[in-house]
Amino acid sequence: MRVMDAMMAVPMLILAMFLGAILGQGLGNVCLAIGISMVPGYARVTRGQVLSVRNADYVTAGTLCGASRIRNTLVHVFPNCLSVNIVSMTASLGGAILAEANLSFLGMGITPPTPSWGAMVSGGYKYLSTQPSLPLLPALRSSSWCSASICAATLCAMPSTRSCAAHWAAAKRPSAQCAPRM
Repeated sequence: MRVMDAMMAVPMLILAMFLGAILGQGLGNVCLAIGISMVPGYARVTRGQVLSVRNADYVTAGTLCGASRIRNTLVHVFPNCLSVNIVSMTASLGGAILAEANLSFLGMGITPPTPSWGAMVSGGYKYLSTQPSLPLLPALRSSSWCSASICAATLCAMPSTRSCAAHWAAAKRPSAQCAPRM
């Protein structure tokens, strides 16, 4: 966890720029750089959720019934951390889109044949004094699309988190399957 703390000490965009400089340009490398730079936040959320779930009664009951540590983790702890991570990833989707636009604006992102909001703003930046609509329209559109993508991802993630919660709540109910294995 100390490595994640050290990674969280560096701002996400600066870490993504550093990783992007190492990996180079291209869609896959930009996605990898942004993904790696966002991992510490998810690791902290997951760790906090695991610490709160691992002492729950159903995990203790699974241990008393003879479930192994791996089974308890996969059946009880992991599913209860999943919905929190889905919400966290949905909330950070807009930040990832803006990070890609920032990297492309700086010339460290997606290569020019592939469209990118940052590259469009960067290309129109030199015409700011003569034609201000060239850089401003992609910038405004990227912020509005970023907001729309956050709303859409949230709406898509809500049913999955609800179904995960309902499924795992039903799985936590006591049953007669607490017999020792032979």
